[in-house]
Amino acid sequence: MLLTKTDYARHVKLSPGRITQLLAKGLPTVAGKIDSDVADAWIEANIDHDRRERERERQASSVATEPAPVRVETSEARRQKLQADAGLAKLKLQERAGSLVPREAAENFVFEEGRKIRDGWIAWIARTAPALAHELQSDPQQTFAALDRMVRDHIRELSNE
Repeated sequence: MLLTKTDYARHVKLSPGRITQLLAKGLPTVAGKIDSDVADAWIEANIDHDRRERERERQASSVATEPAPVRVETSEARRQKLQADAGLAKLKLQERAGSLVPREAAENFVFEEGRKIRDGWIAWIARTAPALAHELQSDPQQTFAALDRMVRDHIRELSNE
């Protein structure tokens, strides 16, 4: 019976790659096909029987055990890639819609807002110290210095949190 290389590989339970190697070593063919009876006899005569059995066992065990984990790993990687692509697409859509702000712009905004708050507290000291000194009947310069020191310490504490 004439078989293709792949069909003959299934017939003898070897890989198509191994059949290609055997063809290079002289496995007979007829018009590009392999006559299974002639090829079986050639293999029996030219290939060590024990070695052939080891190859069959190796092929059988690798066929039974290797493909499933590879498929699982491949499908898991594919799933992760699809999720990442979907996340990127969502971010691009949000960016186009104007609901996302570039990181640098957000950092600049937060910095400027922090500066405004700090400057507001420093200005509050200058406005409040004279009134507080009058109410407490204390020296305006000492009151200003004490308030300035306390507010600046508090601002420093807040910036370290």
